[in-house]
Amino acid sequence: MTYAIIAEGGHQYRVHEGDRLLVNRLEASVGQSVTLGEVLFLVEEAKGTATLVQEGAVEATVIAHRRGKKIRVFTYKAKKRERRTLGFRSDLTEVEIARIHKSRAEHAHKGQKESASAPVEPEVKAPARTRAPRKTVALDESEGKGE
Repeated sequence: MTYAIIAEGGHQYRVHEGDRLLVNRLEASVGQSVTLGEVLFLVEEAKGTATLVQEGAVEATVIAHRRGKKIRVFTYKAKKRERRTLGFRSDLTEVEIARIHKSRAEHAHKGQKESASAPVEPEVKAPARTRAPRKTVALDESEGKGE
């Protein structure tokens, strides 16, 4: 049995083919096939080998969109009569792992759609600013002696 460790939406998951899991909301419709995040590690248990994969891919099918459990947050300031209750529910997507690919090239040859969570392009940094040369002032010998 093959499993992979993937990074998706700031979380890491260990997935097998056929697993269902909840991930942060994906911009994909129900029934659509998506490629999940970055594959960090791939293990083939039948061969007893573990491989660090650079270009692996995990294909999943969107099952449903859900909301997470409500979390209550209560804050207060002592002796000030200030109290506040907040609530939060995360938006989640349930996906079923369809296939684990060893390389993105193998995944691309199958003719599948591209990922809904496309990789983020790195920012272009501005060139480093250089400092102006320091101005040096020559002191007369009489100024430094204090006479």
